[in-house]
Amino acid sequence: MEADVVEDSIKVIVRMRPPIARESSAEIYWKVIDNNTIVDGDEKSYMFDQVYRDVDRTQDVYDKSAKDVVESAMAGYNGTLFAYGQTASGKTYTMFGTDNAEGIVQMALDTIFAKILEGNGKRYMLRISCIEIYNEKVRDLLSDSVADLPVKEFKEKTIVDGLREEVIVCKDGVAMLIQRAFANRVIGETALNERSSRSHVILRFVIECYDDAVASDSSSYISFLNVVDLAGSESAKQSGGDGDRLKESGKINTSLLALQKVINQLSEKGHNQFRNGHVNFRDSKLTRLLKSSLGGNARTLIICTASPTEVTQTLQTLRFAARAKKIKNKPRKNWNAEGMLTQYIQTIERLKAELEENRKNETVELELMNKNIELSKEVERLRKCILSSRMLPQSTQKLSDRRARRQTWGGNWAHPGTDMLLPYNNSDPRVQLYENPVAEGSKVSAIDEVSEQPNAMALYDTSVVAFTTLRLDGDEADTATDFQASDQSSNQVSETASTVIKTADDTEDQQSSMANCVAQDGKLSTANSSLAAQKMSEDESLSRGEEDIEEDLTQSSPLNELIEKVNGLESLTVELKAENEHLKEKLRCKNRNISWLEKQCDDADSNETELREQLYEMQKMNDKNLSVITALRNEIVQMKDSMRASIDANIENKENLFRLQNEINKKEKEIREMKGDIALKDRKISGLLLELRRVTNKQENIAEKARFREDDNNLFSKEMNYANAPMKRTNRYAVEIDSSQSTPVKHYPECKTQ
Repeated sequence: MEADVVEDSIKVIVRMRPPIARESSAEIYWKVIDNNTIVDGDEKSYMFDQVYRDVDRTQDVYDKSAKDVVESAMAGYNGTLFAYGQTASGKTYTMFGTDNAEGIVQMALDTIFAKILEGNGKRYMLRISCIEIYNEKVRDLLSDSVADLPVKEFKEKTIVDGLREEVIVCKDGVAMLIQRAFANRVIGETALNERSSRSHVILRFVIECYDDAVASDSSSYISFLNVVDLAGSESAKQSGGDGDRLKESGKINTSLLALQKVINQLSEKGHNQFRNGHVNFRDSKLTRLLKSSLGGNARTLIICTASPTEVTQTLQTLRFAARAKKIKNKPRKNWNAEGMLTQYIQTIERLKAELEENRKNETVELELMNKNIELSKEVERLRKCILSSRMLPQSTQKLSDRRARRQTWGGNWAHPGTDMLLPYNNSDPRVQLYENPVAEGSKVSAIDEVSEQPNAMALYDTSVVAFTTLRLDGDEADTATDFQASDQSSNQVSETASTVIKTADDTEDQQSSMANCVAQDGKLSTANSSLAAQKMSEDESLSRGEEDIEEDLTQSSPLNELIEKVNGLESLTVELKAENEHLKEKLRCKNRNISWLEKQCDDADSNETELREQLYEMQKMNDKNLSVITALRNEIVQMKDSMRASIDANIENKENLFRLQNEINKKEKEIREMKGDIALKDRKISGLLLELRRVTNKQENIAEKARFREDDNNLFSKEMNYANAPMKRTNRYAVEIDSSQSTPVKHYPECKTQ
């Protein structure tokens, strides 16, 4: 999703804390002149994204600077907030607060849970973990174990193996976990701070977002929010530490130095000074864990805390902040490819279903519109039918009047007993009367109606013209068919009237021919009475036929019912028109929805295409990795084979060595036995030698004693010889001997052999 990748510089802010008690007599060296600038005692200025005075609250820092990073984390972007500064500059106070004042962590939790409660069709799962970097050893603060956890690289991500994560559902639960973590954190007393943090702490929130519209266990995106509280930079002279504190200071400064080195390399990236392009993230575990936050895909805010009275340490902090401000990150939304693919597929299916439903609704609306049009046409046809039905009773009334006149006129000449007409032969075919089909077999004589036919024909022509007009108005055959079906009774009445008029015409022709026959033969006078009687019967039949016609007209043309039906149809037409307008408006809304849905479908298709491309790239990388893994496996197999061969050779050599060792052991055993025999013989020889020496010494002692006795005797004799001599004498040892004194004799003890 390249559209979600935007280049963004690291935001750097400076918060100046107020002087503390031990700094009450110190001079204020750093001053904040506006919201972006801080100056030193030499009026040299430093500009940052935001500079906060000592009177500004932590809430102001969060609202103006940190809240955007938290909201971005809730939207799927990785975020990092970390505090940097010297010891006792207010880092922990800013990040975690105190019992009486909330820190940025607590305010961020308020924002996170407020977003979760809003919902907006999304579900969230929040996890928390907390680690400590103490003397370059990573420790889980949520666990009672003090083991050094290994830091590993996995798919361009840095993970801590064995780290414990806790699922949290409320702010109080987070507070308890933070208390547990801080209870396990290493703190110590220094000359600068009574509760100095002796380690770096990274508090991580993992945010998983799920879409309610997607029936899938895969999340839409996973993001994290890091809150980093760095240990303070300090000098051994200022902190006054020794022993463990001195060692801790060395480790802290080493990791911070590695962080500064990474910041310098990233800030110089792209310049001539930075040619090789390598960044030393692996020099420290801190920089390894913050790799994604420094020049990576996260949105990062660095909060530099400083003291207004410290010159050197604050200057170093501001230089660090100035270099960090040059670093550019590329925040990217952490879409879950599997979850998003499932979401897009389900969205496409849902949009297709809605589109199909809208099309069906459109079809129904079109059918209703067509039905409305047909009903309107039906109303018009019924109106015209009413017009034609109103004209038919007038024609029937005129026919009734003519019948009355005919009866009156016919009574003068057809009265029984008159001889005006001659009798005629009923069997003569020329005088056969017309058989009226309406009168059901009765004979009709319409001689007297000839003079009155033009008026009746005019009325009939008017009715025919009306019906013809109705038929011509509907250009379609279906319209005429529907009209005939709906007005069948009126048509039957019209046909009956037409039949009567036609019967009258035919009867007139027959009566004319009959009169000619009477004039020619002159024999009809004898049939006057029969003709009169027959005329009476025909008149009665004609009367009955007209009555039947009137009855048929009355039964087949219910004018009141038609009027009621027309009124009902008119009201129905009004309702249908209103419903038609409503349906048209609904149709327009549906069309707009369809356009929007089609656009959403296109967007979803494009997103699906991008996701498929990403999956394809991932599959290519996976295939490449598989090939590398296969090659490595082959190398491992070869190495195993070579090692197995060498092991077999070593085993064989070991067997030979074992055999040789056994032989050596046997020889050594024989040697030991021989040495034992030799030692025994040596002891015997030593005993014999000692005995021989003893005997020899004894003999020598005896001989020596004898020699000494002999010498003593000789000396005694000599002394006796020279006893009277006045001269001094000496013995064999050149010792002057006083002759007046006796010469001592040395007696030697006997020698004994040990």
